[in-house]
Amino acid sequence: LDEFTRTVAQADVVIDGLLGIGVDRPVTGRYADVVAAINRAPGLRVAVDLPSGLSSDSGTLIGTAVRADITVSMAALKPACLLYPAREHCGRIEIVPVGYPETVWAAITPIAAVPDRAWVRDHLPLRPPAGHKGTFGKVLIIAGSVGMSGAAIMAALGALRAGAGLVTVACPREIMPIVATAVPEVLTVPLLATDGYLGMESRAELEGAIVRADAVALGPGMGRAARTGELIRALIPKIAAPIVLDADALVAISGRIDVLDAMAGRAVLTPHPGEMAQLTGGKIAEIDVDRIEIARAFAADHRVVLLLKGRPTAIGTPDGSVFLNPTGDTGLATGGSGDVLTGIIAGILAGGASTTDAAIIGAYLHGYAADYLARDRSERAIIPRDLIAALPYAIKEIEDGAD
Repeated sequence: LDEFTRTVAQADVVIDGLLGIGVDRPVTGRYADVVAAINRAPGLRVAVDLPSGLSSDSGTLIGTAVRADITVSMAALKPACLLYPAREHCGRIEIVPVGYPETVWAAITPIAAVPDRAWVRDHLPLRPPAGHKGTFGKVLIIAGSVGMSGAAIMAALGALRAGAGLVTVACPREIMPIVATAVPEVLTVPLLATDGYLGMESRAELEGAIVRADAVALGPGMGRAARTGELIRALIPKIAAPIVLDADALVAISGRIDVLDAMAGRAVLTPHPGEMAQLTGGKIAEIDVDRIEIARAFAADHRVVLLLKGRPTAIGTPDGSVFLNPTGDTGLATGGSGDVLTGIIAGILAGGASTTDAAIIGAYLHGYAADYLARDRSERAIIPRDLIAALPYAIKEIEDGAD
């Protein structure tokens, strides 16, 4: 061990091929000493397939593990390459072909799929050259309350940047001037509210607006007043168009299987782990650890698309598939970022994408905009307005297939 420690301390590159991907218990004894020596080495650390000590199918750290600068993943990503905190040990990840026969691939059912830029480019809604605002879809955003006008504004801007032809914001009349001033491109439906929160007095007017929409986003910044929850639950069965439920709308339907069933086949739910815990009655820590299977089960059981936010965002679909979003950074960890995502998904839905495609594309574009910004600025300084400003350039790169 002493000789090994001296050798790796002098190496420019250390290639870690100590253990394979079948690790299922903590590294101990001499192996743990070797891992520690590799981690102290000043040279570049390159892991073969997966850093030694990680369990391939989980993000949980089961003990000490090599901290690689580069992981050369054979043939396909392993879940630990994307799931935290294991992901932090992988550094930059490169997938290399191995040459497995097609018959081998055909026999494999992936734990999850990971979209790339080519997939996103190929699934973006088409933009016919002779198209007009009606061609590219009408989005209705029902959002906001007194003190939460920003949620409606961020969602509206997200929908516009995603390509929606016409965006309408329905919000309490007290905040309508704020929204209209911040986003002059949108139409507004000012609604009666009590103490700044929407309630059943706005139901008839909202039902009239709903029938004209190609996609509806419901929930950002609406607040958690009992009267608002009652309105949300009453509106959902009336919405025939694809719908995105976020934030306070998710709280309003927690524990209400009847409302979930009313959305089957046409809804995208976008909870963070705290909201997911309310939806399922589970614990936040458990949801973070088992996000793939929780997203899979919930989406399949309720026939909805579930976009479980986090690192990585896991998207469950009604057929039991799961997609893990590979884009995004800590620049997204700011209030209002989720509202932008809700708007992006609604805008893509209005353009004609399926609920599954809209959720996958929306998460990818949202994260890619943050990655785009992080190339030349600090992640800690990124705010939602930056994401909105970056979206045209980030989307352009994807459309053009630029590296």
